[in-house]
Amino acid sequence: MTSADIVRELQAATPVAPQTLRLRVRTLETPAARPASARFGGAFKGRRWIMLALPAAAAAAVVAGAVTGAFDSPQSARDASQSARTPKLTAGTQSGGAADSAAGSQKAASPTATTELAPTYGSVAPSSPRLERYAAQLTLEVKDSDAVSKAAQEAIAAIRDLGGYVVTAQLQNGAAGSASLTLRVPHDKAQEAFVRLQGLGKIIQQNVQLDDLQETADRLDKAIARQRAQLAAVESQLARTDLSSAERAQLEARRDLLKGQLAASRRSRTATTNDAAVATLQLELRTPDSSLVVPTKSPFDRSIDRVVEILALEAVIVATAAAVLLPFALLGGAIWFGRRGLRRRMEHDLLGA
Repeated sequence: MTSADIVRELQAATPVAPQTLRLRVRTLETPAARPASARFGGAFKGRRWIMLALPAAAAAAVVAGAVTGAFDSPQSARDASQSARTPKLTAGTQSGGAADSAAGSQKAASPTATTELAPTYGSVAPSSPRLERYAAQLTLEVKDSDAVSKAAQEAIAAIRDLGGYVVTAQLQNGAAGSASLTLRVPHDKAQEAFVRLQGLGKIIQQNVQLDDLQETADRLDKAIARQRAQLAAVESQLARTDLSSAERAQLEARRDLLKGQLAASRRSRTATTNDAAVATLQLELRTPDSSLVVPTKSPFDRSIDRVVEILALEAVIVATAAAVLLPFALLGGAIWFGRRGLRRRMEHDLLGA
């Protein structure tokens, strides 16, 4: 008998399991039910790290927030207080546009020697005959909002009496009134204007800054003299009649370049003179209510705020991770349940045969 005959006989004679074997297999398929406490304990052990993740994250947020909040510098709170007490400037009465633009261009043209004086109750007079830029900031406190308006009007009148003008002006009414004025006066009237503005209220802060412009002016004068000499030499060469066309074209290009440089140097020199001829005064008027300092937060309050920020950040991270992993989790669960159902069906068919 060949192997093919043996296979055909085995296929024709289907084995039938005895009843005792069938009962034993069914018994093995459905094991005895375990107690509920045992099932819960096993599930808890398998997922213990998940249940401990939330309190661990909260504890880490509390520790990090307490440490960073306690040692964090309250500089941001002080900055917010300072910005709240300093009104913003807005465009107001504008005059002397040519002098202003010339001064702005000169400031960007070259560095200057700067002397910044600490706040004092005196005043600093411009030191002539050197060219210098005079700028002063003055903060005054008056009793109420009506006094703010009155002091602002008196400041404008005083500046105009001295031959100056108003660049910007802003006035805020209300219980905590305030005013901000940018004023300009002739350079030789700067000290008198500063003293007259000091008498409008109680001095809170003042700052006078002198920028030396004499070195810049001297450098520009030397550049102008050098460029004029070079231009005269080029023009004398162009007066010759024995020049070739190429040489004449080169000399003409050199002449045009020198003319442009000379014009730029003269504009810078004029801007320097104009900048030194006018002094800028920044006046701030406040009431006692607007001068109050915003209290900074205590280390405990900063720690609480930092804990809330860290917890919010952790919640965002968890939500983002869940949104990214949810499709993969659903697909994996569908595949697992499908394979499980298929395996049970195959076992059921095998036992029913």
